[in-house]
Amino acid sequence: MLAAKNLAESIDIPKFPGAGVLGALVPLVALVILATLPSATAYVAAGRPVPRWLLAALAGIGAAFAMVFGLLRRKSAGGAA
Repeated sequence: MLAAKNLAESIDIPKFPGAGVLGALVPLVALVILATLPSATAYVAAGRPVPRWLLAALAGIGAAFAMVFGLLRRKSAGGAA
């Protein structure tokens, strides 16, 4: 059992570029989702259109994710970011 534990601790899996940044953003993203999901669900369930501010917020979040993932993809491909 001790040998298996030592072996597991000796293995180092490298993180991908930007993993620290994404790890720090996960709680913030979860908070935004938890804050907007109930109101969006209520509007959809009531059959009413979603307010413009909520659509704009979700579009902004989507654009930010696209930018971050684009930068990470460019960095991992060897390009300058």
